[in-house]
Amino acid sequence: MSRVISNLFPVASLLVAISLLLSTACTEEYVPVDACEPVACAVSPCEQNEATTPVPVLADDGSLAVVAWSRRPIFEYDPSKIPESLSEQVKDWDFYSVQAPDWYLEVTIARLSWVSFIGVTLLNYETGEKYSGWDLGDATNTLLPVSPYAEAGWSNGDNRISISFDEGLRVMTFNIPGKFGDVDMTAEIRFEDGPGFESLSVVHPLLDPGTFFYEDKLFGMRASGWAKAGDVQATFDREDAWGVLDWGRGAWPHESQWFWAAGYGVIDGHDVAFNMGAGLDSNQQASADGILVDGKIHKLGAMVPSVNTSYQPPT
Repeated sequence: MSRVISNLFPVASLLVAISLLLSTACTEEYVPVDACEPVACAVSPCEQNEATTPVPVLADDGSLAVVAWSRRPIFEYDPSKIPESLSEQVKDWDFYSVQAPDWYLEVTIARLSWVSFIGVTLLNYETGEKYSGWDLGDATNTLLPVSPYAEAGWSNGDNRISISFDEGLRVMTFNIPGKFGDVDMTAEIRFEDGPGFESLSVVHPLLDPGTFFYEDKLFGMRASGWAKAGDVQATFDREDAWGVLDWGRGAWPHESQWFWAAGYGVIDGHDVAFNMGAGLDSNQQASADGILVDGKIHKLGAMVPSVNTSYQPPT
């Protein structure tokens, strides 16, 4: 599995691009073979299937019971229904990132069938100084629940990560000594994720028979707190720090690839963020593509962008 993550695109440029795509590119004369083909525009003309009431992810026989998206994670997920034949293809993870003008922090908790691991990176944009490390364990080291609104974490000896909730705040703390050379890492980050804050919760099939992905993209959360690597401390202020959670559960093909982009900022006094996916996320009935304005989702169809995988420094 490979993943290309890019979340440094300016929000304003994205909105201009979407506006141009909707107003001009889609007017080109072309008769698509598939009625859902986006043709010259990046937004599928097919209507995405929005779920508004709770519905199971899996049927009793382990098949996918729904293909839909929702504004909150209302899907009912029971991983015990996954067929035994797919048990070694189960992948669950919580991926958090925090961005500020000077600092970037990312934390991953993942379980791949019976193996689990964590990864933590703290990066200083100005100096290029980076602290990064990981820890490896088995499935018993992780707490990865069936809802993104339940306590989660990792515990392996002295290495601990905790996700908890406190009056509309999602609180991430970690204490990881000895996994970064001689540098210990600690942090406390608070994400503003209140009851009215919407996300992109999506269930859709993957390429191989029986495989599926249940995801919740929580993006555009204002974030505050601190992270330390030895004597170096990064401070995150809610005025210019933004957080994202990529929450994923499912049974995956042996090989897969997708592309993901997210961005955040303020436009005319409004908090604006976007989330896009290509490849496995380009499902015509349910995709994790949308724009968030002041905590409310404005859904886009499945994005089919032209992806340039070469790195270009942000401007």
